[in-house]
Amino acid sequence: MRKNKISTEVGIVDIGVRVECRIEIMQELNENFYEAKLIHYSKTFDDKIRTFCSNPGGFVSSEYYDNNLAVVNGHSYKDLKSENTNFALLVSQKFTEPFNAPIEYGKHIASLANMLTNNHILVQRFGDIIRGRRTTKERLNRNNIIPTLKDAVPGDLSLVLSYQILVDIVEMIYALDKVSPGLASNETLLYGVEVKFYSNIT
Repeated sequence: MRKNKISTEVGIVDIGVRVECRIEIMQELNENFYEAKLIHYSKTFDDKIRTFCSNPGGFVSSEYYDNNLAVVNGHSYKDLKSENTNFALLVSQKFTEPFNAPIEYGKHIASLANMLTNNHILVQRFGDIIRGRRTTKERLNRNNIIPTLKDAVPGDLSLVLSYQILVDIVEMIYALDKVSPGLASNETLLYGVEVKFYSNIT
């Protein structure tokens, strides 16, 4: 682009979590939409938060980028089903000058989670997030929602995500709870982090 003198502007990066709940919580949406695309603008920061890649009866998974950077994702199988639904909640981050490295920013956020978990995915109960406390193995073992990502490490997403992103995600979950009652349960699981990268735009 520089060589051909084509002007560009810094693109966005989407940063968020993968949410996992009991399949019946999302049943009405799952039965009436192939994949519901829901968008919320937070009251606190006016940020855009969206759902993405819903997997009824699916499984949370890890995927790896350069230098073994672990980020969370989710998928479904044709013949193998879980008792849960998982989907991404992504906050769109748009940067202004002089910042020009959104991809590196997203990788840095993911690397913080990797640092805490020895390159695994971090998981936290929604109730623990609201109470400002870390999820422990003991609390996770008592949880009625059984994690489908078996090697996820219980921890504290507030040590990874910015205050703004975390507030956006909490607001979005409460908004979704009005559409799918029960989603804002103490036992809903949030895995971090999920990051979607984009090129600069012309």
